[in-house]
Amino acid sequence: MRIAAFMILALLTIANLTVKTRTPPHPQAPMTLKEFFSPLVEKVYFLTVTSDFLFTFGLLIPINYLIVQAVAGGMSIDLENYLIPILNAAR
Repeated sequence: MRIAAFMILALLTIANLTVKTRTPPHPQAPMTLKEFFSPLVEKVYFLTVTSDFLFTFGLLIPINYLIVQAVAGGMSIDLENYLIPILNAAR
């Protein structure tokens, strides 16, 4: 794993040093807070962001309680630490 990580690091370093822009950069005025939140005024965008936020919590929060529920259901304490890796392998 470390060898693969260092290979990726080396290749990424080469890629970052050799990339060049296609167009020259254009200076922009600093963004205000009003401009930052202006897309949330659009109903479709607001609903998309809200649903993504709720979906993420609905997907990840139950994983935190998986071990507690398994032990309460009678699972062996020796096997409880393997539930999350089993869940990740099953995806």
